[in-house]
Amino acid sequence: MNGKWIVKSEVSENKDFIDALNDLFVKIAKHKNVLRIVLFGNPNDNNEYLNHLSIANNLLSKYFSLNAPILSYVAQKPLGGVSLAAEFHILDVNDKVSTSYLSYNNTKYIRIDGENESQLILGGIQASNIDLDVKSQSDEAFETVYAIFEKENFRINSIVRQWNYLENITGIIDNKQIYQEFNDSRSEFYSKESWEKGYPSATGIGMSNGGMVIDINAVAVLNDRVTVEPIDNRLQISAHDYSKNILVGEKNKNKTTPKFERAKCVYQINEKPENFCNGNLYISGTAAIRGEHSISKNDIKEQTIVTIENINELVNENNRLLKNRNISECSNLSYLRVYIKNEQDYYSANEILKSIFPTIDIAYVKADVCRDELLIEIEGVGNINGGLES
Repeated sequence: MNGKWIVKSEVSENKDFIDALNDLFVKIAKHKNVLRIVLFGNPNDNNEYLNHLSIANNLLSKYFSLNAPILSYVAQKPLGGVSLAAEFHILDVNDKVSTSYLSYNNTKYIRIDGENESQLILGGIQASNIDLDVKSQSDEAFETVYAIFEKENFRINSIVRQWNYLENITGIIDNKQIYQEFNDSRSEFYSKESWEKGYPSATGIGMSNGGMVIDINAVAVLNDRVTVEPIDNRLQISAHDYSKNILVGEKNKNKTTPKFERAKCVYQINEKPENFCNGNLYISGTAAIRGEHSISKNDIKEQTIVTIENINELVNENNRLLKNRNISECSNLSYLRVYIKNEQDYYSANEILKSIFPTIDIAYVKADVCRDELLIEIEGVGNINGGLES
C-alpha cells in the first residue's frame, strides 16, 4: 500500500460557525498528510448549508494553501454538546509516493501514485443544484465521478470505499423513496463495469439538509503485492442480494438493490517479515439487521449491541481470511463513526460503546438511517499490521 489510512476527529463547542471552524482547522493543520476533511454541522436550511460550505472552502485555502485536503460538509448535528465536528483522514505514506492535487470542472480531487498501486480521493461531490430531485442530483454527481475516473484512467470497479449522504433519506416523494431512487442511480452507474472483487464498502445515511453528497476512495492495483477483497458477514445477507420485498418504492417498478459489501479489505504484502502485511479494513455502515430483516424492537440498547456483534463478525471474518493466507491475525478497529436517529439515545449508545471499545476514537452525529425502524448505524476503520504465521 502507498500507506495506511489513519482516521481522527476533532470537535468545537464554539457556537459561532466561523470561530468553530477556525478552532478545528488550527488543530487539523498541525498534522501531516491530511487528505480528507469531513465537517459535521447543523445548518438550518439549504441556503445556510451553502453559505457554511463556501466559508469552509475559503478557510481551507487559508490553512492549507494549494495542497488542501478534499472537503465535504455533511449536515448531521454532532452529538455530546458539540457545535461543529470534523473527521480527518491521514495517509501514513512511505517515501516512494507522489501526491497530486487536481481538479475537474471545479471539483477538486487527489491522486496518489506508488510502486504497487494508485489511489483517487474524491469528496464533496454534489449536483450544481442541491434542490433538484435526488435522482437528478445522483445522476449528475455520478457523471462527475465517471469523468474524473476516465481522465485518470481508473476503472469504476476500483472504488473501495464510498459514502453517500442523502437529505431526507427515507422520505417518499411521488410514491418514490429517496434512498431507493439513489440506489437506482448508483446501480445504473455501477452497471458500466463488472465487479470481480466485489462492490465497494459503503454507507448510505441521512442528512438534514444539503441535497446529496458523495465521497469516494479508489485503489488501482498495479501488481500482485496488493490485494483487495470483499468481506461478507455470515449473520447478514449481502445488501446487493436483498429480496425485492425489502426494497421500498412503486410496486411495479424494477427496483435495484443497494450495491455495497459489508466490508472491504485492502492490504499489501511486504518483503520484511516484521512488517509483512499492512493495510485497512473498511467497515460499511452497519445496523441491527440479521439476514435481511431489521431487529425492529424500539430499543437503542438492543440495536447497539446487535450492531456491534455484526461489526465484530466482520473483523473476525477478515482475520480468518488473513490467517488462511499465513498472515497473523492483525486487523483491529481503530475508529468508529456512529449515526444516531434520536438525539436522546446518544447517552445509552455512548455508554455501551465506550465500555466495549474504551481506547477507540468514536464520533457521534444525529442522522436518519436508511430504514425507519433502525435507531443506530455504525461504520469503522480497522488498521492491518501483520506478520507471518509461525
